[in-house]
Amino acid sequence: GEVAFSDPYTLISGHTIKGKIHDITQFNMNTATDGVTAKWKDEKTILLEFKQWGNWWWRKGIGMGPWENDQFTVTPNGQQCEISFKEMPKNGTFIYQDGVEWRELQQTK
Repeated sequence: GEVAFSDPYTLISGHTIKGKIHDITQFNMNTATDGVTAKWKDEKTILLEFKQWGNWWWRKGIGMGPWENDQFTVTPNGQQCEISFKEMPKNGTFIYQDGVEWRELQQTK
């Protein structure tokens, strides 16, 4: 849940999470150095890409196909995954795994 992530994140990063946490996607880590890159494809879409071969996207403990809710659409496509926001959250930060590091991708605006 949110506390299971926010407390360790605050302890490690020194940043306090002040909003709602959305668990959008996971991936299987085969080694401690496995990770993804994250960049803005456009003003409402984040593009994730595995840094290595042999991983796949997960959601709720199983392999993930395309899905959406009232806030975003998630489209996995092999090594990549797009997250398209229907409406950008105010002051949002996207946190993703890169090896043993949690990295942050800030909103473009």
